[in-house]
Amino acid sequence: MKEKHKKNRGLIRAVLILLLVAAAILAVALAVKSQQEGGLRLWWRQLTGRTGVDEFFYENADGGAFTDLNGGMAVASNAGLFVYDEEGELDWSRLFAWTSPAITGAADYRAAFDVGGNLAIFFDTDGSIAEITTEFPIVSADVNDLGYLTVCTEADGYYGIVTVYNSLGKAIYRWSAGTARVLRARVTGRKDLAVLTVGSGGCRVVSMRLDSTDLAGEYVYPGLIIDLAYMGEDLVCVTPDCVLGLGPEMTESWRYDFKGRYLRAYALGQELTALALSDFQVGDGFTAVTLSPSGEELGSLEFTAAPGPMAAGTGRLALSLEGHIEVYDAYFTLQERFECDPAVRKLLFRADGSILAAGTFSAYVYGKET
Repeated sequence: MKEKHKKNRGLIRAVLILLLVAAAILAVALAVKSQQEGGLRLWWRQLTGRTGVDEFFYENADGGAFTDLNGGMAVASNAGLFVYDEEGELDWSRLFAWTSPAITGAADYRAAFDVGGNLAIFFDTDGSIAEITTEFPIVSADVNDLGYLTVCTEADGYYGIVTVYNSLGKAIYRWSAGTARVLRARVTGRKDLAVLTVGSGGCRVVSMRLDSTDLAGEYVYPGLIIDLAYMGEDLVCVTPDCVLGLGPEMTESWRYDFKGRYLRAYALGQELTALALSDFQVGDGFTAVTLSPSGEELGSLEFTAAPGPMAAGTGRLALSLEGHIEVYDAYFTLQERFECDPAVRKLLFRADGSILAAGTFSAYVYGKET
């Protein structure tokens, strides 16, 4: 009988030891997983198939700026910068008294800044990379897919200055535009910089290599250039009258003329340019147009409602119209339609193909695969 009890106690002890060993192995595995992929919550979401929340809540962001980030989102408001994770919880924040907050970025990199201020926050999916304090007021900033940050500032006497930072937040290049105002600057890949300036004779776009201060190309436009973005090796420029395509040497390769129509809204995507054009400066009617990277008109569609925020994704276009969102392909075949809050202030295509519709106090996710 005693031998039986001894055998039972030995069996129980062996089972307890196995359980403790298994628990230790599991703890180590979870710790490793946590370090490798950003925490236990992310590991649990991947294990259970969760892909994040359908709605984000935040404090008043009236006049603020929004962007997506690795399934979460970032909000730059008058109170500072707030970054939310995939579950909609506040991950980290920086508090500042910003007057004109803006946010920009691509892939895993973002930059938030105060237009007219002297502070830019450069961050990625893991947190803040650098807090950059500029000598002169910030006009604009841009981040490319590889984490190259360009910051445009304006010194006394309208001296425009462009500073380029690498993905570690270290300044690697500086260029002065002389007496011209610098409006925008973008880096393509790791080598080419395009800068948009404006002066008494109109706008000028110049390009240069990051290993030289010599100009590689120059294009002068007699009017105003509103925005520019790289599509492959070409630079797409939006003006109030047309959209221009500039080749690597800053020569005009194509032009899409609005033919007297007014530009009401636009969106620059990776594979297309989307425009909202109208015969009148005010009123509800407009025509949505999509252009290929070579400037060819892919499709057009007339709408009776006033245009709201729009977004261009990879071969897709999203429009906010009278309390709903309509998603089209590049040729205006309707793909999806969602009811939404009429007070949508920003539309964004996320990396997974879903749409982030941001308002003053919350943002909704539409079209997310479950």
